[in-house]
Amino acid sequence: MTINEIQNEIVKEFETVTEWDDKYARLIKFGRDLAPFQKNLEPTKTKLKVANRKFG
Repeated sequence: MTINEIQNEIVKEFETVTEWDDKYARLIKFGRDLAPFQKNLEPTKTKLKVANRKFG
């Protein structure tokens, strides 16, 4: 299935839902149904170094 086909399927499903909370619940369900994120695609963890400054 192509990305456009998937997109069209999602749009069709949401056209039938009128209440915002029902749409939100479906989005949550879609997220839970996704396959786990691939480890090699996770963003690298970086630390920000913040300098403490005194403003006077």
